[in-house]
Amino acid sequence: MTNTDSSSRQPYSDADFDVEADAESTARMLSLYAEQSNGIYDAFENHKEISYGPDPANKLDVFSPVGESQGVVVFIHGGWWCKGSKESRAFLAEPLLKAGFHFVNIEYPLAPASTMAEIVTSVERAMAWTYKEIGKWGGDPDHLIVAGNSAGGHLAATLCSLESLTRSGVPASAVQGLVGVSGLYDLSPFDTLFPAEWLTFDAETVKNYSPISGRYSPRLQILLAYGDKEPRGFHDQSKDFRDNLESQGKKIRCDEVMGHDHLSIIKEIPEMVKLLESAPK
Repeated sequence: MTNTDSSSRQPYSDADFDVEADAESTARMLSLYAEQSNGIYDAFENHKEISYGPDPANKLDVFSPVGESQGVVVFIHGGWWCKGSKESRAFLAEPLLKAGFHFVNIEYPLAPASTMAEIVTSVERAMAWTYKEIGKWGGDPDHLIVAGNSAGGHLAATLCSLESLTRSGVPASAVQGLVGVSGLYDLSPFDTLFPAEWLTFDAETVKNYSPISGRYSPRLQILLAYGDKEPRGFHDQSKDFRDNLESQGKKIRCDEVMGHDHLSIIKEIPEMVKLLESAPK
């Protein structure tokens, strides 16, 4: 199957987004992350399985640092919108907690049982919950950093758009940073590629839920990253989103991270958050 990106610049095939071609390496990395995540809930203060909406999958975990909070990291896991879990990414909490951040780890309903609109609505509910409730755990609701990888990068970028913030009722001034790692920012290539097996990418979905079509606050700091060993579709997605944002007059950091593939780069997210936070405001 082939398709083109939004500018019809390059043809794409499934291979251009295939992150599991090396099945052995994929299984090994996922097993490592699961193992590293197992002890996190016992090792650090947290409140698990908090309900933020009516769907059974509308759950999140809140991890609190010791001492004064440096900000609140809202994290959304990847998995092509159809798999993955917050528990398998809990290992990210440790370095962020040690750096003084609260860590809000979001679960959301998955395709094909849920549509893209339903998935986005769920994470918007989680965003609204975080803004309204995180103060009860000592977090600053006016200092939110949204992060995600792969499909989670798509959802993180969507949440930070002015359109989404209007729907969730979260002030744009409260969302200070976006860290998008190997994200999917233009949904137009996927109407004939393998994700169409579990989600519909019709014109309305592509228009409403492609971050590349969104508007962003001038104050929002954005760091995009992808691994040099990832399929080229992920490179193009980040570069196209960067170019679109720069055309709106925004300064964007977009890094190709050497030595990393689609899964290994996930462990670099805490350092990316700290890098974004240390940048001049």
